[in-house]
Amino acid sequence: MDSHFVEVEHLRQYFPMGGFGSGRTYSRAVEDVSFYIDRGETLGLVGESGCGKTTTARTLLRLYEPTGGRFAFDGNVIFDVEKKQYENMLPYRKRIQLVFQDPYASLNPRMTAGDIVGEAIDVHKLAANKQDRREQIIHMLEMVRLDGSYADRYPHELSGGQRQRVGIARSLSVHPDFLICDEPVSALDMSVQAQILELFQELQEKFGLTYLFISHDLSAVRQIAGRIAVMREGRIVDIQE
Repeated sequence: MDSHFVEVEHLRQYFPMGGFGSGRTYSRAVEDVSFYIDRGETLGLVGESGCGKTTTARTLLRLYEPTGGRFAFDGNVIFDVEKKQYENMLPYRKRIQLVFQDPYASLNPRMTAGDIVGEAIDVHKLAANKQDRREQIIHMLEMVRLDGSYADRYPHELSGGQRQRVGIARSLSVHPDFLICDEPVSALDMSVQAQILELFQELQEKFGLTYLFISHDLSAVRQIAGRIAVMREGRIVDIQE
């Protein structure tokens, strides 16, 4: 059987709450979550606040070390807790990117939009020189429908929708294959939500991106996702094809 582009099996994430030894207690934020996503597909992950959606995303990126389970990406096992198998995440930080929920909190207020987008280009050494860096930044801003003048603006000078576009441009600047979108439209008003969802669809068609699209809003997810996984109390309780 051919493997899927993204495979998550029996993912668990427990956080210690208190106590010691056999009396130690845990919060079971994610409990036995399994799903797959094929290349170029969007899987929606929906559920109420606190059900474990964001924890799932952060555990896949190993921002939280997993308690249990297996995550494979493009044929490579990123981690398999039971086998004590863990890949170095650095090469995958470029291929797997996270788009944050709050576009204001996730952008450094002391950096221009251009430097925010350019930061990832610098980390991964993707620019040959300053001119190349500037051209890449302008290109990425144009990809998200912002003209080059926005490169010199600070986050407080931008609207919520413009800030989210800068966040998306930052994620795209390293040419990822897989975007984990954590409530990327929940902080925006309805008209801007529609524009950002349309942008995500355009970018997916243009670059062949694969999305895990997380939201508490089922109607928003239905506009973009081919399949929808419903999460409740740390578990996936239904997958709608």
